[in-house]
Amino acid sequence: MKGTQPSATADLCAMARAHHALFDADPVFRDEVGVKLTSDRWRRVLESPVLRRVVIDGLLRPARPSTASLVGRARYLEREVEAALDRGVRQYVIVGAGMDSFTVRRPDLVDRMPTFELDHPNTQRVKLARLAKHQARPPGVTFVPVDLAARSIASALADTPFDPALKTLFSWMGVTYYLPKPTVYRSLESMVSVAREGCEIIFDYQAPTEPSQSNHELPRKFVRALTRSVGEPQISAFHDDRLQTELAARGLETVEVFTGEQMRKRYFLGRPDGLRPHGHVRIAHVRSMQQVGSNAD
Repeated sequence: MKGTQPSATADLCAMARAHHALFDADPVFRDEVGVKLTSDRWRRVLESPVLRRVVIDGLLRPARPSTASLVGRARYLEREVEAALDRGVRQYVIVGAGMDSFTVRRPDLVDRMPTFELDHPNTQRVKLARLAKHQARPPGVTFVPVDLAARSIASALADTPFDPALKTLFSWMGVTYYLPKPTVYRSLESMVSVAREGCEIIFDYQAPTEPSQSNHELPRKFVRALTRSVGEPQISAFHDDRLQTELAARGLETVEVFTGEQMRKRYFLGRPDGLRPHGHVRIAHVRSMQQVGSNAD
């Protein structure tokens, strides 16, 4: 992020989700609300057929696998939030919410569990302003500004109505790419420390590109260059086995690791537009087996 500006990649994600919902045939994930959370600049692009062809279908064409990954992970996560309620989860924390529109689109789920959105103060401030502009701010959602580089998740939640006694689901999407690995691990520890045993965490990460995925390397390089150009470089990737070891050391058991290839088979087979996600993306669904750290009480 630059100065007091919101996350540029959060804006890009909102635009990509909105474009997919509005203009791709048979959307994998429908996020028509997303256009309300885009910047004025991106909204002008979405509303202009000429600009869409030049910018999105032309200049940003190599980023299409990232769009597929975005909408695939959103569909996966929303299904898991629904299923979590049936498992007894009664509190939901969205870490690094960006311009995600879940709380606006799914009041049916938010009404059933206290929901918290945590994000960098710059991004959250702009998001709230955009929601207010469209009179779309959801009731019953607690917005928590926090810079993870300076403050822990547990510390930020301590100043809110968050109830450590409730079984909690944390989601953390599209963030680990941009954080140093020690910050990623500290953040996971902080989530575990503040919630009761059995809390669940769903987060995504990228694995190093394997030789068999060489066809994904050019789109991946394009996206890395794009995020670097807006001041938000991708700096972390995790080897699956090493990450599993680190998770276990923090009292987290793995429920599922959902790969880019599994995402392709579940959501993208038979699409005439050829839309498919990156092969190196992963979604980890983990559960705490013990509380770690001084905030557990």
